[in-house]
Amino acid sequence: MEVKRRMTLAATTVVIAFVACAPRVIAASFGQAPTEYQQYCAGCHGKDGAGDGPLGAFLSPRPRDFANCKVMKAITDQTLFNAIKNGGASVGVSPNMPAWGGSFNDAQIHDLVKYVRQFCPQTASK
Repeated sequence: MEVKRRMTLAATTVVIAFVACAPRVIAASFGQAPTEYQQYCAGCHGKDGAGDGPLGAFLSPRPRDFANCKVMKAITDQTLFNAIKNGGASVGVSPNMPAWGGSFNDAQIHDLVKYVRQFCPQTASK
């Protein structure tokens, strides 16, 4: 009985440690993307990626809702990468989406793609 109790205690400790450390590990996997997203993207796409940023209200069509899992499932990471790097028109969506390739390098854009995916966990990049 003592062995079972110790194993349960050890397993519980591991779970608690994982939960406590998970936000830092997850945040680290995005690089500077959370800050860059808030600075450059949230104005149109919204702070939570719902396409409801204050500037987005003036755009037609409205900015992409990254939290819409049904829509996001159909969009590849490469398409998101190309839209960020080369602008929306380059992938056949809104020309209102500017090209950010002159502001971000490819690694930063890949981090932004991963960050955008977290708004709909069902489509999170692996």
